[in-house]
Amino acid sequence: MDNTQDRLIEVLQGVLNQHNQKDTFAEFQDMFAVSQYLNGHPVKSESIDYKIRYLNVLEYFVKSYAADSLYAAAALHNYKDCLLGVDFQSYDYTCKDINSCIKRVARTRFKGFKLCSNRFILVMDIIFLCAFDDAGKGHSIFCQIKNIYHNRYRETLDNLYKVLYEKFSITSKLQAVSPQISLWHENRNYLKRPLHTTLFVANMNAGKSTLINALIGKKINRSMSQACTAKLHYIFSKAFEDGYVYEYDYLLNLNADYESLMTDNPQNTSNRITVGTAFKLTAPSETRACFVDTPGANFSMDNSHGEICHRAVSEKKYDTLVYVFSAGTTGINDEFEYLNYIKEKGRKRCRLIFLLNKLDEYNSNEDSVDDSLQKLNADLQKIGFENYQLYPVSAYAGHLAKRVISGEEIEPCTPEFFKLMRCKAHFNNPLFDFSKYYDTPASAIEDARKHCLEHPEEFDLLLKSGIWGLEYILTH
Repeated sequence: MDNTQDRLIEVLQGVLNQHNQKDTFAEFQDMFAVSQYLNGHPVKSESIDYKIRYLNVLEYFVKSYAADSLYAAAALHNYKDCLLGVDFQSYDYTCKDINSCIKRVARTRFKGFKLCSNRFILVMDIIFLCAFDDAGKGHSIFCQIKNIYHNRYRETLDNLYKVLYEKFSITSKLQAVSPQISLWHENRNYLKRPLHTTLFVANMNAGKSTLINALIGKKINRSMSQACTAKLHYIFSKAFEDGYVYEYDYLLNLNADYESLMTDNPQNTSNRITVGTAFKLTAPSETRACFVDTPGANFSMDNSHGEICHRAVSEKKYDTLVYVFSAGTTGINDEFEYLNYIKEKGRKRCRLIFLLNKLDEYNSNEDSVDDSLQKLNADLQKIGFENYQLYPVSAYAGHLAKRVISGEEIEPCTPEFFKLMRCKAHFNNPLFDFSKYYDTPASAIEDARKHCLEHPEEFDLLLKSGIWGLEYILTH
């Protein structure tokens, strides 16, 4: 375990001991949709001594107003990691007199920050950590700070409180922190959007996790062949891209790296792992999204996988259920058994979508997409399904396209580069243009194309692979 993980365990252990995992998660579930504004934080350019004093003030307020909050503890740890970087080990909490400490911090002017003192950025950081979703607690914090700051700042502090919680217009004295205020409101407005939850189910090796990664535009989920434990993966969309991925897997890590995301924490005794990240959508949505990935239901080495999948179908709340078939393997017995369970126990009023995946493996001389869809449609009707949608898709091709569109470089002459070239050639064949199966507005397609002008070939691949159409349907 690396030093970062060790530090996180040390910081969070005290809070973890106070709560059980289910209750703790319920307290901060919405915060998985809230993005950070740390990357452009003005304190990053200050001296180490100043950063430590600044963080001391933040820690004082977290200890005073959010001592039992796992989210506040994890977020404060993120501040320390971001602001101190390699100097993290030099941090020490020595804030004995908050009045003196906060005055020293507030009087300093930021380098290159329009000569504005940091007093209002400091207040926003305190409120973000301790009372983002609690105006009452925020009012108490503002009252304490007003008693510490000089009287001439009280009117502006009153205005800042109203700006943050009541959407008042900012005064000229708050113009320097208007970017942070804008991000604050972007977060709060995002939380007001309706949450749409999609449950993804499939048997092993159908490409379900690759499909989810393609829709999100990031590698968040392992393929089930990599999975070692049976967990539901809840993935929440965040308000905007901030460069941070959150993960709650016993520990709450607000800066989870690839290794953390790909490795289950054995101390997590629940059956869920929760992730928060900005979805890289090419068609912006007015809703918040939650994608729930389930284990492969027919995993022969662990019966609990199937049990968790069945309970997710029958007991969990979701608006859409997406069932993924692997092209060439439909019609096997355990597939029909699972489908019958979904028909009988699934949520009756949810939208039901079936996908035929891995069609990048079809050969135009031997395989027919239309014939496969007709056969699958007949099988679903024989089971008794009604009012469903059935689409062809290539999660793998769409995932490659989305990665390039999102700014990732696939090096020439690498295996992935040649796979991308093969996919482009494959989907240039009109027989494999899946966009014709999706009833999506032409205007929406053209708007999305305009946002992908630097990667026209990859957008065409995203569209023809079916991933763009599916993304639009699931998020609109």
